[in-house]
Amino acid sequence: MHSALCSDRLRLCPATGRPITRDLPTTPATEALEAAFSRSAVLRAPRGGVASFQVVVAADVPGDGADVSVRVPPFSNPAGALDRVDIYYEWPCRMAEDEWTYEALVPLAVHQSAPADVRRGPLGLRLHHVFWVDVPVPRETPAGSYQSVV
Repeated sequence: MHSALCSDRLRLCPATGRPITRDLPTTPATEALEAAFSRSAVLRAPRGGVASFQVVVAADVPGDGADVSVRVPPFSNPAGALDRVDIYYEWPCRMAEDEWTYEALVPLAVHQSAPADVRRGPLGLRLHHVFWVDVPVPRETPAGSYQSVV
C-alpha cells in the first residue's frame, strides 16, 4: 500500500488514480508544485479559516476502502495545538459518460460503518482511495508553524 499527499485542487480519476489534467493548468510551475506537495505538505490558513489537503492511498488489491485508515494527530507547535482534524472519504462521482472523479465527501466513520455494497459504490472495488482532510484554524490560534504526521 502506498500513499501520497495532494493539494486540495487536484482531481484524480477513481479508475486509474491518475490526475484529471483538464482541471489543471499544465505549466511547469504547477507540475512542480504538485510533485513537491506529494513529498511533504505546507498548509497555510488564516485564523478563522480551514486548511485542506488530500491523502491518496493506492492499495495492493482492490477494496471498498473500509480497511484503509488515515490518522492525522493534532497539528501542534510550542504555543499550542490545532486539536480538530476532520477526515472524509471521497466518493466517486460521474463527470461525463466515461469520466469519473472523486467529489462527494463522506465522513470517514460513516463510510467505514456502511454496508459493504454501499461502500463499493458505483465503480465496485477500487485500488485508489482518496481522503479529504480539513484542519479548522480557530480565530484565537497563535500565529506560527504547526506540524503533524499523516
